[in-house]
Amino acid sequence: MTMDCNIDTSAIQKAAARTGQLIGELYAGGGDLRVVYESYESIGNEVAQAGYDLTEFLPDVDKSDLNFSLPDFGRRFFAEYAKVVKARLCASGSELRSSIDKALSSGVGALIAVLAAALAVPTAVVILLAPIAAVLVGLGIEAFCEMSVDESASH
Repeated sequence: MTMDCNIDTSAIQKAAARTGQLIGELYAGGGDLRVVYESYESIGNEVAQAGYDLTEFLPDVDKSDLNFSLPDFGRRFFAEYAKVVKARLCASGSELRSSIDKALSSGVGALIAVLAAALAVPTAVVILLAPIAAVLVGLGIEAFCEMSVDESASH
């Protein structure tokens, strides 16, 4: 996977809009992550239409455990992808954390762009980042970093 050098602002805007929708649903649901899990099921289709597979973004994971056709794929994908993001975001002195703190003052689109660059997500599939961005904004970075993967998978 390579990061696109030319940022497609329409893809960023679409991901930002989806993030905003998910933030609203998170608030309305009292922080229930099921809306995030469910979003990965439709996002998986969008990613596939762009020529990618969601599991490409999960290094060191047995892909057979995440079969898109199995029940609860969205929950399992979120749990695994949260590990990837946490490894970069939640470490002491994280450059990504500093960049995200700055991006948040500029809006959700900036957050999506920073995450995409840091996680090497191609512009064509930045929609993949909307659920993670929604959790970061809706629940907070600290809550995301403190959330156990088991908790996110069973919430």
